Amino acid sequence: MFSTWIQFVFLPALLVTLVILSRRRIPRGLKLPPGPPPKLLVGNAFDMPKEREWETFAEWAREYGM
Repeated sequence: MFSTWIQFVFLPALLVTLVILSRRRIPRGLKLPPGPPPKLLVGNAFDMPKEREWETFAEWAREYGM
């Protein structure tokens, strides 16, 4: 019975809380700089360069207009 309660009450409540908190992190009045489109759930975590960052950022500036 406890696992059923968790599945139908706790997990949806946790998901709603996480969505609300993630939307509150970015102020609505400020626009983010242009860049590659984010992926679902991970955003741009895998787009960040590990070496020679300046070259990737310069390429993004040319491609996305900065």
